[in-house]
Amino acid sequence: EGEERIEKEKEKITITPLGRILSRLPLDIGLGKTLVLGSLFGDDLKDAVVTMAAALTVQSPFVQLKSGGGGASTQHQLSLLWKPFASRHGDPFSLLNMFDEWMLVRSGRQHSSQQRDLHSGDGGGSKRQPQHHSHNNRTGGMSSRQWCLRHGIEEQRLMEIAKLKTQFVDLLNDTL
Repeated sequence: EGEERIEKEKEKITITPLGRILSRLPLDIGLGKTLVLGSLFGDDLKDAVVTMAAALTVQSPFVQLKSGGGGASTQHQLSLLWKPFASRHGDPFSLLNMFDEWMLVRSGRQHSSQQRDLHSGDGGGSKRQPQHHSHNNRTGGMSSRQWCLRHGIEEQRLMEIAKLKTQFVDLLNDTL
């Protein structure tokens, strides 16, 4: 009798098209939904969503002080190093800004004097626009490792984000 009831309930279950796609992704449902829905809005937004999803999946790339290591003064100094990446839209966008800047420094295409923000302070747009910050020093021939040290960022975490991002894109391409 119990098995019969379960079979009848299974017959009533309807899986949505999104549910079918999510069932093929080996990801947490919330993460999968974010990636799938983000991919519907064009390549610029898809790239931003995939980057933010990857960044939120790994441990924070910002250097964390060990307990008892440096105190509030050192933590304040670190927060000043991260300020150029801050977004009024929250941590996911700050992580996106930081990752985009690192990728550009890593490729040698941009100096650290520019910051990218998905939404500028002027009401926001859909394109990531470079924003100039005169308080940043130019990187010249600085390596991405040196850039990370200068900004209090763990490069290994950024590499993890880049790897996850590639994996997410591959999963989406295979599934959609």
